[in-house]
Amino acid sequence: MKKFFTLLTTCLALVSCQDDVTFNNPGFQATIDNVLWKANSKTVTLDRSGSVLIKGISTSHVLELNLQSSAVGTYVLGTADQMNLATYYSLKNSDVYYSTGLTEAPVSAVALTAGGTGYVTSSLVATAGGSGTGLKVNITANPNGVVTAVEINTAGEGYVQGDVVTISTGNNNAQFEVVSVSKSGGEIVITENTGTTISGTFKFTAFEETTGDVVFCREGVFYRLPFN
Repeated sequence: MKKFFTLLTTCLALVSCQDDVTFNNPGFQATIDNVLWKANSKTVTLDRSGSVLIKGISTSHVLELNLQSSAVGTYVLGTADQMNLATYYSLKNSDVYYSTGLTEAPVSAVALTAGGTGYVTSSLVATAGGSGTGLKVNITANPNGVVTAVEINTAGEGYVQGDVVTISTGNNNAQFEVVSVSKSGGEIVITENTGTTISGTFKFTAFEETTGDVVFCREGVFYRLPFN
């Protein structure tokens, strides 16, 4: 009897999930600041250059996902490359406009660009350059004194995506790039492009330029949206 009820519960769950998918075909929704946003109307516009704009409008807000390509793959948001951009704004107040654009904030991701010379593996290493202050890193160096890895220890403040920062100590010639900052980032993943419809997932952190406020988007899905 216990096995029967377990099987029945599983079947009901599968039917429920199937109904959700059918109801949301096509669908465009996300959880933004812990509130479900769901598009009443949605469009997908493909530019001649190959870029694509996925746009959804709810009763109160507009969400736009701009991508440099419609090909299946992962597109990172909030970097110096602004070809990939998410925006979220109010229909009632056009001045409240959030985006994953360039902004000053603590650093959230870096990428080593030059290993330099004369370094040793260390923690809390000071840095110089870039738009902000206070950024410190942990570094790993090989026996030849070349930095092979860098990670954020103290995020600092006032940095912008694309900043080139020098690692102090050593011969002051190892450098890394600020890939993203805390107020702007995320990713859009295109999981399917049939040629007539597009599907995928997304998440992002976006900021409002005037106030500095931030919104958090998670569990974003666009499902079988037809190209215009």
